[in-house]
Amino acid sequence: PLVQGAPYLRFYAGMPIWSKAKDGQSYIIGSFCLLDQKPREFNTEQLRSLQDLASLAREEFGAISAEAQRARCLGVSSL
Repeated sequence: PLVQGAPYLRFYAGMPIWSKAKDGQSYIIGSFCLLDQKPREFNTEQLRSLQDLASLAREEFGAISAEAQRARCLGVSSL
């Protein structure tokens, strides 16, 4: 629907955001995506930038998760 109808997307690039669980397994918890109404081509440098942005998002989720875990241990409300 987003390609054939409004907003008529013509470009999509996405990178998975994964997280490690307590069991040591890695799970994809979302993706960092770029969308545009214009067709585009992606070069190697842009791909690296997308990977870096996805890594930053993963680190932020990790920090939020760690803070929530600390709050649970202390018995206080987080976020």
